[in-house]
Amino acid sequence: MVSREGYYDYMLRRTKEENLNLPSHPNTVNILRREIIEMQRSVHALQMRVKVLAEDNYRLREQNANIHNN
Repeated sequence: MVSREGYYDYMLRRTKEENLNLPSHPNTVNILRREIIEMQRSVHALQMRVKVLAEDNYRLREQNANIHNN
């Protein structure tokens, strides 16, 4: 029976392998990598907030149009 490598085991192994191939300044690279990840999370959260606000804006415009048409 073949045993499959779990997702977290795979990601841990892959991260270790990538860290071995990093340039001579791994701390700087890791700090920048974490910063980029955090910035991408922020951008995604802001995009989701814009989507929610746009939907609310559309809904309120429709309600306002319905009030003025009656």
